[in-house]
Amino acid sequence: MEEISREANCMECKLFARCKSPKMKASGEGKRKVLIVGEAPGETEDLQGIQFVGEAGKLLRRTLAALKFDLDRDARKINAVNCRPPNNRTPTKNEIQCCRPMLVAEIKESRPKVIVPMGETALTSVLWQRWRQASGGISRWNGFQIPDQEYGCWIVPTFHPSFILRMQGKNGTEAIWIRDLKRAIAKSEEPDFPSYSKNNLESSLITLKDETKIIKALKMILHKKPALIAIDFETTGLKPRKDGHRIVACSICSAGIENEDEKEVSISFLLNMRKDSGNEKIRRLLCKIFTDPLIGKISHNSQFELTWAKEILGCWIAPIIWDSEIAAHIIDNRQKTCSLKFQAYVNFGTVYEDLVPPTLRDYLFSGEDGTSFNRINEIPTDELLKYNALDSLFCFKLAKKQMEELGFLAHKTEERIVLKRFPKIDSETEQVASGLQKAMMLFLDGSISFATMTAAGIKIDINQCKRELRSTEEKIEKCESNLRNSVLGMEWKRKYGQKMNFESPIQLSRLLSANVSSMNGEKISTRHEDLEELVGKIDGIANLLEYRRLRKQQNYLLGLEKEIENGKLHPFFSLSGVSTYRSSSHNINFQNIPIRHGQMSEAIRKCFVPRNGRKLIEVDYKGIEVSVAACYHKDPNMISYLSSMSKDLHKDMASMIYLLKRSQVSKQARYSAKNAFVFPQFYGDYYVNCAKALWKNVQALDLKIEGAGISIAEHLRNSGLGTYEKFEEHLMKVENKFWNVMFPKYREWKEEWVNMFEKKGYVEMLTGFRCWGPMTRNQAINYPIQGTAFHILLWSLIRITDKLKEKRMRAKLIGQIHDCMLFDVPEDEVEELIKLLNEVMTVEVRDEWKWIIVPLSIEVEATPINQSWAAKRPIEENH
Repeated sequence: MEEISREANCMECKLFARCKSPKMKASGEGKRKVLIVGEAPGETEDLQGIQFVGEAGKLLRRTLAALKFDLDRDARKINAVNCRPPNNRTPTKNEIQCCRPMLVAEIKESRPKVIVPMGETALTSVLWQRWRQASGGISRWNGFQIPDQEYGCWIVPTFHPSFILRMQGKNGTEAIWIRDLKRAIAKSEEPDFPSYSKNNLESSLITLKDETKIIKALKMILHKKPALIAIDFETTGLKPRKDGHRIVACSICSAGIENEDEKEVSISFLLNMRKDSGNEKIRRLLCKIFTDPLIGKISHNSQFELTWAKEILGCWIAPIIWDSEIAAHIIDNRQKTCSLKFQAYVNFGTVYEDLVPPTLRDYLFSGEDGTSFNRINEIPTDELLKYNALDSLFCFKLAKKQMEELGFLAHKTEERIVLKRFPKIDSETEQVASGLQKAMMLFLDGSISFATMTAAGIKIDINQCKRELRSTEEKIEKCESNLRNSVLGMEWKRKYGQKMNFESPIQLSRLLSANVSSMNGEKISTRHEDLEELVGKIDGIANLLEYRRLRKQQNYLLGLEKEIENGKLHPFFSLSGVSTYRSSSHNINFQNIPIRHGQMSEAIRKCFVPRNGRKLIEVDYKGIEVSVAACYHKDPNMISYLSSMSKDLHKDMASMIYLLKRSQVSKQARYSAKNAFVFPQFYGDYYVNCAKALWKNVQALDLKIEGAGISIAEHLRNSGLGTYEKFEEHLMKVENKFWNVMFPKYREWKEEWVNMFEKKGYVEMLTGFRCWGPMTRNQAINYPIQGTAFHILLWSLIRITDKLKEKRMRAKLIGQIHDCMLFDVPEDEVEELIKLLNEVMTVEVRDEWKWIIVPLSIEVEATPINQSWAAKRPIEENH
């Protein structure tokens, strides 16, 4: 444990001078060797001179008592800061640091089996220099059971009981808190503490620079054919296609490859392998290992290794048996918890910076674009090889732990290695964990399909990209000039002078708050939707909105230009970063292409073109989230709407909202009802916000009665709804009818679902995935619907990828955005692909998942031959 003075630095902190029980000492008998760390004394604690006796403390005591744990008898108690801060404010980092010696001394003396940091302040004090990156707050850490090697005990962070009091049991917080406390108590009863000492870890590492020794080691691996190996590359950047990129080092970890004692050994090889240079014998041996069907491969983010092996070594790694990054996400859906460094600490209590220099990561950072070169050449070779070997060692250890937790094992047949499931009791539900097993298999297969998609790439018209950039820059210059000469621009310059920044929301908010008379100096929103309300009222707002749009367009085009490799874009698609278990994309964020602003969308999509003689085909699930929701709530009226070709919910709601006959509902009025009422209601909005949007649409879209030429605004006036207040009152009645008359089962399901979530602390999807809280009410309802909708698309994407390969079709899947897929297709395969899309996406997926109880439909759009993505049209118009 770190050397630190026992005495707190009280003279620098000075909190002791203003409280009744200064330097409050630890208390409790600690019979079960648990140390509970709070934040700081509250008013009651300060008066009585003991921890956890206020309202929050009473809640903690009651909760622990129900778990047959006595706080005073079974635990020791101490705070991160042991003097009460004024008005119970949150302690500062300096105060935590000044008081930390008391905590460290208590840990040394009491030698707890378990430390339970309660809240972010306690977590900060306990971790301190142990985790040198930003901690990310208690919600990133709570519930993990960390075998901290320096303290020699378990760390089980959780929420402070005051937070549970404030939340009043909402958002699943109380259920999660009780789960965390149960985990902490269980750890105190375990007889053994796992050891992952620095010496033991380093004894498992072998680094090789000599080519003769590398060849010998690779031949040994190929001869022994271990069932599982973990692979890791250290490369010159994120993407391998730019000239000069290379795999600098490769490590392989397995058990029993060096001797027969099944000890885990990680061997790192210095390669310096380019696509067109490097030791060919080593290249061939690596490819034999990476493609051997009797050797199962493990990686942490397998798409990276798949991509680099294909481009630099010339082979496709198979079979990928496990991806420890994806498994980490399956086990815990929280963001920023899947990196190998984080997983190594929470699973093995080991901090990378204790084993390799903390600055090493900085040299491996490639910059903001994926094609750039990092500074790997500046890293001493021995340090790089050690880092590389550690990555595959921890990947291997983590994968074995995850496979045991989820109920998987690697099984060797005569022909290949396969992943088999075995019955595994889930510790949280005490049921067989078959759902998580299915979720893991879906995402593992999906990540390989995504890697195939990334490898295919999307052709970019580089000249068009440059033209769009020049045009955008010219428009920005003109727009900025108009903005500067407007009333808003001149006031901006008067207030901020040389510091004027049109992209600063803080400056804009202060400027508007001071000049919009109705605000009385209050802070004003600078969201696009709210600024639109000021167009025509303040000279310059329209220019500002256009300036923002053009800047966003420019930034995306610049990012696009940087990511082009040999005329193509190869964005990454990830399955391990989104709490809802949807996908994400980076370098470039292909899923962030603007679609709602026509001009911006068109300018960007003009840059995406098919390969010569081909078409781009986009297929999208139609209303997939509404269909998925019906599979959860099973409301018969909703199912009837979704199953009938003659029924139209959006048209019916437009009729009800605007007091029209069904035959009088225009396409735009239907669109207004769909996007300003139906979907917002499904996602948890309420009638007031819907009324504002619907009222605005009446004017902004110039809504008219179909076939009559009369405006809906005039019609509403004639119907007694001529003012917004009357319209809002009317919409309250519409909302009531929507949920209580039309879809009562849907409404009941939402209440039952939220109650179940608050009791359990998590929700489980029909596809087996599990989302833990804390979550708001709307998140608890919407997350499983959004996630499940994506999983239907992902299953279809995997199946289509496999069928394209089976049929030896030349069509390529090249991108995925939300609920749609993008293909690059030869003209003579268009009909066959559309038939395949319909079969898989509307029929086969329902055969696979019997819980899909409503029909699914797709929309297909295509470009003319050799024309850009901006030219796409519904498929009927291209025939």
